[in-house]
Amino acid sequence: MKIQLTRNLLLISLSMLITGCGINWPGQSQTTTVNENGESVQVTSKKAATGQPVGGSIEESMDANDKIKLSRAMDAAPGKSTDWTNPVNGAQYSVTPLQKVSMPNARFCRTYRITMTRQGAQEQVTGTACISGTDGTWHVV
Repeated sequence: MKIQLTRNLLLISLSMLITGCGINWPGQSQTTTVNENGESVQVTSKKAATGQPVGGSIEESMDANDKIKLSRAMDAAPGKSTDWTNPVNGAQYSVTPLQKVSMPNARFCRTYRITMTRQGAQEQVTGTACISGTDGTWHVV
């Protein structure tokens, strides 16, 4: 348990460091956009890699309640965004299932976009996920 916690803290720290440095890694892009207050903010977009959690690096910073909300938001109709704010850390999340996708050997799949805004920085993850027949959870494909 202690090793897992240490590992998670290290991953979160590295993720924040990489995002803050403005380095564009493969599968990642950065753009500048204007938020609702008229301020310019950097948006880091990543494509979720196979085997990663649905939220990718965003999910690593989520608590248990955020992960439940993420899973429920993935069940929403395509095009319907689900938004919430974590009351503990102030992170704002927006999850949008984009469209249904047909995949071999998978019953129910869709593309999605997840956006997290925290302390003025915004990170976005896109990908394709399917519901597992064994446990009913979403998995990146």
